[in-house]
Amino acid sequence: MEWWIIARKFLNYYCIFAGVIVYFIPSYMAFKMGNRNAFAILVLNVLGGWTIIGWILAMVWCSNGNDRESLKQGK
Repeated sequence: MEWWIIARKFLNYYCIFAGVIVYFIPSYMAFKMGNRNAFAILVLNVLGGWTIIGWILAMVWCSNGNDRESLKQGK
């Protein structure tokens, strides 16, 4: 095999891996911040994240400050 075929395959796998990472950012943030709706955000992300609107909704929902620290402080 020539080097450019190997490079193209590597680039394809790298792009797929990076896409999966970006796709699950809202779910990761929700679980990392301790959002009480983290599982619901994961479900929205898996089922509706493939649409741009579903991904944006999951991102907004995970960053609304509904985490354990905010709930403890009464915010």
